[in-house]
Amino acid sequence: RPSTAYTESETAHSKYRIKTMAAGSDYACAVNELGKVRCWELKSTDELSSSSPSPREDLGKVVQISVGDGHACALNDQGVLHCWGR
Repeated sequence: RPSTAYTESETAHSKYRIKTMAAGSDYACAVNELGKVRCWELKSTDELSSSSPSPREDLGKVVQISVGDGHACALNDQGVLHCWGR
């Protein structure tokens, strides 16, 4: 079954499946095969929030992602590096 990181309409086709993931101590992100990113934060109960992962629409097509302690950086296919978090 496709990952639940994306909506059912997005997972209807295999081309939307997760290509890569990265996780830090309290943050995790996934990149699908189209280069779109979704991220989750650790809740106070030590579980990743799964109800609505935050989409990152401003990154372009992401080819690489790295996650640290409350922050993430993504490199897109144009060679532009975007970082966010604390």
